[in-house]
Amino acid sequence: MYASRGFSLIEAIVALAIMSMVAAGALGIVSQGSRFSADTEDRLHARILAENILVERLAQRAPLPFREEAQERAFAGRAWSCREAVIDIGVDGVVRIEVSISRLDDPQTLVSLSTLKRQS
Repeated sequence: MYASRGFSLIEAIVALAIMSMVAAGALGIVSQGSRFSADTEDRLHARILAENILVERLAQRAPLPFREEAQERAFAGRAWSCREAVIDIGVDGVVRIEVSISRLDDPQTLVSLSTLKRQS
């Protein structure tokens, strides 16, 4: 009688196909995790930049003019698009300051913060 040893060619091909599908899935999960990590880091840097801009405006002694402007800023080794607005809220001597940050190469807003300031 014929004694079988090892795998047949079909069994080896099926095993190889299953292993390659598992490896492709694992690679996809790792890739998605690194993209998520990079997005989280960008959002953190954008928030820090927005908070820095708000602190700069709050620290200014001179009254802030009502305006809206967009500018580029360098922070954490990257270029960011920053939109600032100083808005009259109808309360004498109080303005709202709004700051929005996005990547320079992507129009999606990562962070939007606002605060109130009493003008002297």
